[in-house]
Parts: sequence; C-alpha cells; structure tokens
Amino acid sequence: MSPAGVFSSIGTSVPTTPRAVRARERIVKLKSYSKLTVDDMQKLQQDDLDVSARELAPRLVKVIKAHMAEFVKPGTEEHDALEYMAGRIGEKEWNYKFSEEGDSPMIFATFYGELQDRMLRKLLSDPDEHDAAIHSSFSDHYMAGMIDDWSKGKSLSSEECANEFNAKAEHNCVHNVIFSLLRAHEILVERLGENRNSWKWLRGNVLAYPHFPFSESRWLRWLFHRETPSSAIFTMIISHREARTRCQWPEADTQRGAANIPPGRRSA
Repeated sequence: MSPAGVFSSIGTSVPTTPRAVRARERIVKLKSYSKLTVDDMQKLQQDDLDVSARELAPRLVKVIKAHMAEFVKPGTEEHDALEYMAGRIGEKEWNYKFSEEGDSPMIFATFYGELQDRMLRKLLSDPDEHDAAIHSSFSDHYMAGMIDDWSKGKSLSSEECANEFNAKAEHNCVHNVIFSLLRAHEILVERLGENRNSWKWLRGNVLAYPHFPFSESRWLRWLFHRETPSSAIFTMIISHREARTRCQWPEADTQRGAANIPPGRRSA
C-alpha cells in the first residue's frame, strides 16, 4: 500500500499509484449518483486521464515560464517553440487525458522522457541501468519531489542536475527542464514533421509488423506490411511513465513503419 497523496509508482510489476488514485476518483464519483454497472466498469478501464501528468505538468510549466528568459532570447525560434510547447501542456489547453487525437500527451511524454534522461544520465552512468531506471518506478520516485521543489523556487541548482551541458548555468536544474523541452520539440519535428497539428498521440503509438525486404518496396509494401495502433492508447488508466515507455515512435519517414526506440542518451 502507498500513503495517500503519493503519485509515483510503487513497483515495477504492480499497478502504479496514479492509476489507483484515478480509479478511486472515478469509482467514488460513479457511486455518488448510481450503482456501478458493467458499462461504468468498461469506461473505467478505458479512462485515459493521467493523474501524474495532472500533478507534474502544471509544476513544470510554472518553472519553464518563470525561467525561460534566462536561457533563451525572446523573439527567437527557440523561444517561440518553448512558449508553444509549454502552452500545449498547460492547464488551459490540456485536460491531462492521453487521447488518440491529442497533441498535448505526445508533447508531454516526449518532454518528460527527455528530462528523465538528463536527470538520470549522471546518476546511472551504465547504459543498461540508465534505461532500466527510466522503464521502472525508480525514475518516478526520483523525479517527483524535485519537480515540486523547482516549482516552488527551491533547489534550482544542485549537484544532481549537473552535466556537461549546464556547467556554466546558474540554475542547472532549470537548464535541464528548458532544454529537455527544446529537445522534445526537435524530436517531434524530426519524427512527425513540422506541422504541429500532426503531433497526435495515435501517430506516436503505432505497432509495425514489417516483412523485409518487401516492406521496403514501394509496390509490394501494401501487401506485406502491417501496422496497428498500440493498445497503450486504448485500455487502462495510464501513468506518464507507462505512456512514455510504451510510445512507439514512427521512423524518420512518418508514412513508413514504426519502431520502439528507447530513451537512450541524447545530446543537448
């Protein structure tokens, strides 16, 4: 059991606390006006609101807006990209649901994955340990408290945040947040194109079943290549960690195939 108010995972092989919190929210609300029905339970299983995103996204947006000017000059493309990305995951634009046609979940999942990568890169220098931590509950426990502190103006610089890219930054933790969001923008442009309206959660969660070499053939691809939406976007109450690690990135050519690309180690 986890104490009330804890929004990070409780293990690698059990439901995460955010899912339990969301299930409880839905059940309490449903019971308040009717008896639970089969239809209610079906809707519960298909609920796509992420409690962790609801808790963390506003805090991260607060940090970004408060310190953006320290790192990026206003009026530049980078500044515009930051404003757009932060706006799309803010309270006014997102209800924290990972819906198929939503761009906000795709932006948040990519951004949060980049931030995890930067924060864990130094702590876990071994590549296998690094990637395993991002795919486990460890990263959630590690990140939640720090993000809350940053949003309150605390611990904006620490040894934990230090890396080769922010050595000269006054607030190296904030540096990680700002440049993780910028890198997320770059990734989405590279993977899904410059048209921001195409950054849909569904497009980032496609499972491909290629048949080589015929999947590479312009004329035979339609016959041999198969793609299907990942079940991650349809079923169960998801957490931001699950959403991030289930994301099935399309290849560079967004009309072809899909591959599960792990977080890995990326440059600034």
